[in-house]
Amino acid sequence: SSTVQSNLQYIQSTLIHYFNVFVSELDTKLETNIRFNSDQLLETDPETKVKNVLDQVKGSLLTINEGRSKMGLPPMDGGDRLLASLNFTYLDTLEKYQLEEQEGVT
Repeated sequence: SSTVQSNLQYIQSTLIHYFNVFVSELDTKLETNIRFNSDQLLETDPETKVKNVLDQVKGSLLTINEGRSKMGLPPMDGGDRLLASLNFTYLDTLEKYQLEEQEGVT
């Protein structure tokens, strides 16, 4: 909707700038490396939130359970492993498969 787009544009073009200035000042004065998490600000509607979480899980940035946590859902068994894009298999399974394939070739 246009309201959602207007709010998102305001956040991206105005508020993010102020947050960056604020964080930069804190980093300089406190000699730290502070980062502002703007995820909740950018997720202006549930559809966007679901899409962002799915993209992060599919991109191996979050585990299934981390994604479920962001959505306010309980963890599931086996959900603490990262997925990779070989038809979305677990990353450690993909590594084992590739090692077995390499050993079989030599």
